[in-house]
Amino acid sequence: HWLNQNEGFVLGLLTFVYVLATIVLVVVALIQSNLTKRSLASAAESEKRRYRPHVLFDLYSEGIALYASLRNTGATPAFNVRLSLSPEIYCEVQGKQRICPLIGQSISFLAPTREIRDACAFGGEFDKHFPEPMFSGSVAYEDAERTKYEEKFAIDLRAQRQLLHIGKTDPGKELEKIATALRDLTSSRFKPLIRLMTEDQF
Repeated sequence: HWLNQNEGFVLGLLTFVYVLATIVLVVVALIQSNLTKRSLASAAESEKRRYRPHVLFDLYSEGIALYASLRNTGATPAFNVRLSLSPEIYCEVQGKQRICPLIGQSISFLAPTREIRDACAFGGEFDKHFPEPMFSGSVAYEDAERTKYEEKFAIDLRAQRQLLHIGKTDPGKELEKIATALRDLTSSRFKPLIRLMTEDQF
């Protein structure tokens, strides 16, 4: 009886509830759509980072030599790679100072997993030129879409000086010694020692 007498009110209330539920569903759909877009954008960004170039600079020693290295550890090529380093690394070659050629030069193409390195010092020469072996700088480069990247670094080699190293025989130097010995044997300067002995001395 009450519903019959208040039919308009009930219909209005039901309509209001229906409209309110529709608005809530629309808001939830918009929120879900926004979350989906963010998720897709995050996945795309993650995929882009996964397949981007990644160029790193390092200083490391092998035997008596210290090497400066640029390596692309990423999955795609790097373009226009430029290294800035402070202080600049140099060594003496035939009495002349030689700046590490990786510094300041633009490397137009660096393939994935590829390394370019330079032997920048030997033995105690590096310690003589750099009593405080601390270096900082950055590597700037681009990907195939010309997106720019910059990797900053700081390298401290003071602890490395205190490490023990086991000396290894250099095959190149040993071959040079053999070649020198053979050359001396075949040269006119070589005079073998000859000792004459009588039968009584045997």
